[in-house]
Amino acid sequence: GVLPKENVKVKIVKVNGGYAEGEVVEIKTKSPERCENFCDYYTKCGGCSIQHLNYEASGAMKRDLLMEAITRYTKLNPRSFEVKPTIIMKDPMHYRAKVNMPVRNGIHGVVFGLYAPNSEKFVRIKNCGIQNEVINEVVYEVGKALDKLVIKAYDGNEKKGYVRYLVVRSSVYNKETQVSFILDKKLPLMDELAKEVELEFEKLSEESIAKLIQENGFKAREIDLLGIMME
Repeated sequence: GVLPKENVKVKIVKVNGGYAEGEVVEIKTKSPERCENFCDYYTKCGGCSIQHLNYEASGAMKRDLLMEAITRYTKLNPRSFEVKPTIIMKDPMHYRAKVNMPVRNGIHGVVFGLYAPNSEKFVRIKNCGIQNEVINEVVYEVGKALDKLVIKAYDGNEKKGYVRYLVVRSSVYNKETQVSFILDKKLPLMDELAKEVELEFEKLSEESIAKLIQENGFKAREIDLLGIMME
């Protein structure tokens, strides 16, 4: 995307009532805050949008967006109080503590990923640069367990398979990770999958707690497979 203070040449693709939408053809003058993205999937998946902006500058941009929202959507005067600078992290990588990844059937087994921006195009992701590193390990191990038990991802065209999404939450503070599956229908091998994933996790941690919960009342059921202590 275009950054503040950049001079660009665009191609108008859609004209709306009070504004127009365009695609960047050429960046004539680059912003001094523009930088190289650190993730191989950036611009391909829909997980990030401003990796090409210097991290310190992104904090200032978020503060400006907050000030704009206060001015536009409230009756408050932003000049009547202090909005402090955004608190940023020491390391902008591997901070995301929750992922909700679509699952697909690949040539050699199930694969995980995200959708490309503004589309339903599936982008396979093996190692995300902003996901908690524990989550990246968990996704890999869960894939191995699914393949071992020959549990397929749900295929909307053929109306076959089980797993629609893999949801992983990880707490650095509590050192706990939760794995959940969004299923199209009841999975006969659920107990076997729980045991297999628990065995895989024991390679990553000395302590593990297995639990299996099936929530009813939804067309797709979310299965909380296990909460696990990560050392």
